[in-house]
Amino acid sequence: MEYFIKEGWMLNPNEKIVKGITKAIERNEGKCPCVHEEPCEDLVCPCSTYRLQDKCCCRLYIKKI
Repeated sequence: MEYFIKEGWMLNPNEKIVKGITKAIERNEGKCPCVHEEPCEDLVCPCSTYRLQDKCCCRLYIKKI
């Protein structure tokens, strides 16, 4: 899987989380495995919530401190 990492963000350093989320994305045919709190226009990972609203519900990406 190819990762889309925005400026100010990074891939989650926890390998178990990344592997679990990546497997869920693959099972979901490339779509985000999360239940989004707000409507999400595009669920293909990286979903529009991450790309446009600066949130990552599944924690695949986390903000740099």
